[in-house]
Amino acid sequence: MIKGGYYEDERIKIADLMNPGNSEAYKTEALKNYSFEKGSFKREYEKQLDFPVRATAGGSVADESIGDVAIYFPYSEVFQLPEQITLTPALYDDNEGEGFIILDDSEFRVTVNDDYAFKNPTFIISNGADRILCTNPAWCNPPLDPIPNLKVRRSEIGWMRTNKNMDRLIGTNWRNSGGNEVAISRTDAYLRYDTDGQVTNFAKKFVTNFTRLDGRNQTWKPIYTTWDSDWEPSNLQQVISVWEDDTRGTIEWNGSITT
Repeated sequence: MIKGGYYEDERIKIADLMNPGNSEAYKTEALKNYSFEKGSFKREYEKQLDFPVRATAGGSVADESIGDVAIYFPYSEVFQLPEQITLTPALYDDNEGEGFIILDDSEFRVTVNDDYAFKNPTFIISNGADRILCTNPAWCNPPLDPIPNLKVRRSEIGWMRTNKNMDRLIGTNWRNSGGNEVAISRTDAYLRYDTDGQVTNFAKKFVTNFTRLDGRNQTWKPIYTTWDSDWEPSNLQQVISVWEDDTRGTIEWNGSITT
């Protein structure tokens, strides 16, 4: 289900797995390349609980124990359909934690980090997931054709990569863990105001997701987006801002730019 690519960052919600008949996550084109028994997770889940559970996809479920719980499968691109899984509960924020393997009714404890998850299929039990709005950046934001005979100084971003994983592998807040959400924005010297009258010089930001395998392998990804649709000749300096987008910590940047 994770390989179906319904959610960002190699995730799937338990609510989807508990409602295979109605969940949109079961209807992706990518899943047609895999053979699996639909509803098997739900049956095994109910067998362990010893009572049936009603669930609706999208995070709203009848059983409060499910809530917004999701499975995060780092480095899922490396594996096919693994049988032996290491389970790691996201009880803290770290790049290393404790994992559990159940084998023949026996429990084995292991240390889970990036190197381990790269070699051993690991499910990190976390919460939350975002829908993938575009499965192919080249389709959603194709490179723009040049406009002849017009003085338009359009600046575009074509490809990007990250040379390391900036989020922690394990995290209680899924937005601050797992893959890398790389944000890009633009700042110039012309004052802009928001609805409250506050000055803000950031143009609209956009975010690109990089998996942990992307960060590990420093993989280039096509972005195909316009950074500035018309760079005014009088606007002599601009700042391109790139950061890992999460909700933890702040940083201050001071500088000056001129028109």
